Amino acid sequence: MSDKQETACAPRERIIWLNGEFLPESQARISPLDRGLLFGDGLFETIRAQNGAPIFLEDHLERIKASARRFNLPWNSGLEWNSLLTRLIRKNNLQDGLARLKIVLTRGCAPGLGLPHAANPTCMALAENYLAPASGAYAHGWDLYVPEQCLSPPLSGHKTLNYLYYMATKQEAIDNGCHEALILDKDGMVAETCTANLLTYDINGWYTPATNWRLPGTAFKQVERLLKQQGHIIRRQPVMVRQLANAQWVWAVNCLMGVMPVRSIGGKPLASLNNESASALRAQLFMG
Repeated sequence: MSDKQETACAPRERIIWLNGEFLPESQARISPLDRGLLFGDGLFETIRAQNGAPIFLEDHLERIKASARRFNLPWNSGLEWNSLLTRLIRKNNLQDGLARLKIVLTRGCAPGLGLPHAANPTCMALAENYLAPASGAYAHGWDLYVPEQCLSPPLSGHKTLNYLYYMATKQEAIDNGCHEALILDKDGMVAETCTANLLTYDINGWYTPATNWRLPGTAFKQVERLLKQQGHIIRRQPVMVRQLANAQWVWAVNCLMGVMPVRSIGGKPLASLNNESASALRAQLFMG
């Protein structure tokens, strides 16, 4: 193969947006002293894009902005994020399918502990192809694992770069033949899963765990809006694991996959997946 042919066949280098510049991945560099690397001192958002545009973007921006205020991190509200992310999608040739976008904000390099002023924060955006679960995966549903140690971390209401707990808990679920793990709050009540909010239905109607120890989900907010338009009310109430396992059906919701039926909890099969309704709601969610 000639040099010209090799160049033509070589994969295109990913483009990153970093601190105001679009750069090839090989040139996108941060300091080894960045506090995001040293301490997980930062925040992130993961966003679904389809047909070349991010969805639910304003909800994601409001969430990271609120968390930035909480942790004394500067947030540049003047950035035109929709335009920036749309350009990033195009530069990575992802405009014709689904993409996973990520916004990352760190304190950058700053001396001392605590939450010092960030004179030079690091802000970046990344884009990559997203392969949604196949129809068979939705039809099968998730098996949820219930770990012995599964209490929500204190910062569970924020998407911080301290994400190791969730990744380790998800790995424990995978090692035990499941897709995800339940996370409980400090009182031992159900909070969420590693990567999703929970929506449940029983004879009394729809409900979701009432707890401050979970992430306020952007997709869940949209799902709730859609159900309200159909005349449904989602109750907030404390939920025990055995109560969840005895529900008629349980759905996991996040911004990438949408609505995923739950097949079993702690090895106990649920009464129904209600796949037809879950599919219809997922289609509405991603209609644009």
